[in-house]
Amino acid sequence: MNKFLLLSFIASLLFFQACKKADDPADALNPSVPFVANDVVIGSNFIQVEFSDDSRSMVWAEQTGTSGVAKVYYADVDLNTGLPDLNNKQFVDNIQNQGWPYWGSDSQGAFFVLMNSSKEIKIVRRNGTNTLVVTNLGTVNSDVKSLINVSHDPSKPYCWINYVVKTSLVGGKDKLYCFRSDNPSNRVFVNEELPNSSGSAYELTFPRWLKNSETLLYPFRGNAALPLFDIKFWDGKTQQSTQATNDGAAFHHVDDLAFSIGNQGYLFSSKNTNRLVISKLQPSGFYTESENYSTPTTIANFTLTSFEPFSVKGVTFGAYQVYEGGGIPGNSVGEIWLKGILGESLQIKISTLNGVTVDPEFVIGKNKVWIYYYGKPIGQSFYDLHRCETPLSF
Repeated sequence: MNKFLLLSFIASLLFFQACKKADDPADALNPSVPFVANDVVIGSNFIQVEFSDDSRSMVWAEQTGTSGVAKVYYADVDLNTGLPDLNNKQFVDNIQNQGWPYWGSDSQGAFFVLMNSSKEIKIVRRNGTNTLVVTNLGTVNSDVKSLINVSHDPSKPYCWINYVVKTSLVGGKDKLYCFRSDNPSNRVFVNEELPNSSGSAYELTFPRWLKNSETLLYPFRGNAALPLFDIKFWDGKTQQSTQATNDGAAFHHVDDLAFSIGNQGYLFSSKNTNRLVISKLQPSGFYTESENYSTPTTIANFTLTSFEPFSVKGVTFGAYQVYEGGGIPGNSVGEIWLKGILGESLQIKISTLNGVTVDPEFVIGKNKVWIYYYGKPIGQSFYDLHRCETPLSF
């Protein structure tokens, strides 16, 4: 009897440990299975690919060959396979130049915003399987708008939409504005910056809204000749700005992104163009560097950008791109990497294309994570849509 009880105890202990192991956040990496990069082309002629926060929807643009004109399409995503339903894709509208679609949210749910080729700003909501509802805000005002983006705050019945007016004057400044969807005629000035040889400051450090808030992150700098930035936050409730970093010339911010894990605020930046830096919000209100990572790429003189974090079973990761040279990505050889942060050490290259790689986006399926990007071999005219496997399963 004692032997039987001992065996029963051991069996119960092993079962408990197995259950505990299955719930272990580190088990999301599935380390018992060696990872082999699997980077496949899903379709041709894709740019500005954006997935909704819940991975259920994808929106993108397709080039037409006409100068600056592209067609915007939408597709549902199957969370079992991680694949968009391209057979039932829906045409949304034509855009020109920088009217690219971006996802937002309000109390009615998820939507994306675009500016069409007639300069009308549209809010496009998903309303069931492959069903969209469009609200046309019109041209809003006479500004020549670029780099539009939208807020993510499901507690509000409205959203904020921001845009940039680029200067055509020598010595002039690019101006950052925003307005609320429920009062689009009220244009609010946020900031202005001198452009540099790499383009607008707002192209290098794209203004983004902190999720679940009315807070807009944007760059500012003291030296117009150098793309070296600090960060300010603009509060839509008070319509006032506060400084969020005080790093000065120590940082070269590219495509910065503020985010929260639990109740702790963080900020991604690129330090000296090629270091992945995570800064932590301090009681003082400033973000200061807490983690700093190199990338073991063979690309020389590279720039790092487009890090967007996501969490799997309590562990946080992000995919990012590195590309040769500086300035705006999209014309030089690059790679897509996956990195764990906040105590997770995973770092692997997941792309295999020898060519241009742009804008990694994560899709969290029912039991796997995939990373998408658009890319092309050097010399090819149109971009392809790529999907990379990751070792993340749950």
